[in-house]
Amino acid sequence: MSQISIKTTQNVIIQYQPASLGERIIATILDFLVYLAWILLFFLVLKDNMNETIFYLFLLLPISFYHLTCELFLNGQSIGKRAMNIKVLMTDGSQATWGAYILRWLFRPIDIMIMSGIIGVITVIINGKGQRLGDIAAKTTVVRLKRAVSLEQIEAQKQKIKNHTFTFEEVDKLSDADIQVIRETLKKQNPELLALTAEKIKSVLNINTNLPDREFLLTIIKDHHYLALIGVE
Repeated sequence: MSQISIKTTQNVIIQYQPASLGERIIATILDFLVYLAWILLFFLVLKDNMNETIFYLFLLLPISFYHLTCELFLNGQSIGKRAMNIKVLMTDGSQATWGAYILRWLFRPIDIMIMSGIIGVITVIINGKGQRLGDIAAKTTVVRLKRAVSLEQIEAQKQKIKNHTFTFEEVDKLSDADIQVIRETLKKQNPELLALTAEKIKSVLNINTNLPDREFLLTIIKDHHYLALIGVE
């Protein structure tokens, strides 16, 4: 599956891996167990006062709005997603909006309920970005959250930065927008476009190198990344 990238305010790119189909299915099963627990509690508490209004108000309504409410107030997670350490994000890596949560919730009956969820499963498999129909419509995906970084890992990263040797110190002349253009060029894997972009960067930075175009552009990104990290220490 393709990775989802998000740039922090410190110009650090964080890569997210889309949640696997298995992780999403297990999260869904856990959420169904929450439904079951609520249903059992409902009948235990209100079985002697049952009427149509109580049935809809205290049983069907909470179940119907469970996922929407959880994602709105639990930062893109249901109880099942939280247990599996996965969450909903926009496909550009940013926090999902309320509109996105609502739109993917409206598609939920099609993805999950119709044909026992086969539509959602097939869509996730074919799409390759961890998206069911609701995610495609809302421009969201479900990603696997990374574990917290330890102090040892932070110190190791700092040491790596200090020991880094710049290949092209001229990268300080490039803006974040320039680097983003280079990233997009690399994604397209078009040799002619790579050559044009590399030639333009060499001209702007007055660099003379025999590195292949792709390797040159990757080196520029790496140098710029380390420069940005040093700049926020």
